[in-house]
Amino acid sequence: MANAGLLAKAATLRNTPADDLESTLAVNVTGVVNTVAAGMDRVIGNRGQIVLISSVFAFINGMGTIPYAMSKAAVEQLGRGIRLELSDHGVSVLTAYLSLVDTDMIRHGVDNDDVVLELLSTLPKPMLKRVTPASAANVIVDGLERRSVRVIHPGVWRPVSALRGILGPTLDAKFAGDRRILDVLARLDARTTPTASPQTSRRAAEGK
Repeated sequence: MANAGLLAKAATLRNTPADDLESTLAVNVTGVVNTVAAGMDRVIGNRGQIVLISSVFAFINGMGTIPYAMSKAAVEQLGRGIRLELSDHGVSVLTAYLSLVDTDMIRHGVDNDDVVLELLSTLPKPMLKRVTPASAANVIVDGLERRSVRVIHPGVWRPVSALRGILGPTLDAKFAGDRRILDVLARLDARTTPTASPQTSRRAAEGK
């Protein structure tokens, strides 16, 4: 199971520190790839399974947290690719698309930021439902038992994923004309974001 992940402080891309972008991709993408690579031979030898933790941000608009959304979309593509590359070895690859899981990462990165909470409030309330780590684990275990290719939790996100080709452009156009959303993004764009120290960035890139 490749579960490496971090969430940088919310910001528009224009005021996202380069260190935050690099650290997010280093941990959320390169860290996941390294985890998969380290265990791949043993998984192949046992005709086992690989689990990748993606996010609903792989298919919804990542405004305000673009590096994180980019990284989770990359995890999705990793799952699709290695699923085919390893299929002839009897290996299954499960990609888990999770919404807001009630963890320290979400509590510190979302709950402690009023601007992020306001931005999220523009989504339909059913989509803002938090899931517990235990319920996320149960969904993943169920997917492993069935050797599924994907699980989406909570289920309210399933039609959004299935219809992303239609819903994505439609919602993007709607958001672009929503004054409330644009005002929140302007507030994000105007605030300064502390630049991570080189030591912090290096540790994050190493997954420490």
